[in-house]
Amino acid sequence: MIEPILRKFDWAVIKPAWVALLAGGVFFLFQSQWLMGGALIALAVLGVGFVAASLHRERSAGELASGYPHRSAVTEAAPRQIDSETARRIVRAMVGVAVILGAAVALLSWHFGLKWSRILIYGVATMFFVPVLLALPLAVVVRAGKDHLS
Repeated sequence: MIEPILRKFDWAVIKPAWVALLAGGVFFLFQSQWLMGGALIALAVLGVGFVAASLHRERSAGELASGYPHRSAVTEAAPRQIDSETARRIVRAMVGVAVILGAAVALLSWHFGLKWSRILIYGVATMFFVPVLLALPLAVVVRAGKDHLS
C-alpha cells in the first residue's frame, strides 16, 4: 500500500469536501435553519469522517482525530505507480464522497422546494459525475509525483 498517495488524496479531495459541508452547515445555522444546518454538519462529520476512516484503516481513531494526515503530506513525493489495494481504497473513497455529496445536493434541492423528480435527477447526477471530477486531482497528484521523482 502506498501511504503518500492516500495522504495526498485526503488533502486534495476529502478535506475540501469536509470543509464545504461544514461551512454550508454553519451558514444555515446562522440563518436559523436548524434542520438543514444540522443535516449538513452531520454529513460532514459522520459521512466524510467514515470515508476518511475507511481510507486510513490502519490508523487509530485517536490518530485521525489528532489531525492525521498532517499538512506536510502535501509536499511528499508521489509514487510513480499505484498498487491495486491503494487504488481500491481510493475508488471506494471517491464513491463514498460522491454518495455524501449527492445526499447533500438532494437535501439542498429539497430545502429550496424543488419537485421530487428534480431532486432525484440532481442527486443521481451528482453521484455519477463526482467520481469523474474527483479523479482529476488524483491524476494531477500522480503526474506531479512522476515529474518530481525523475
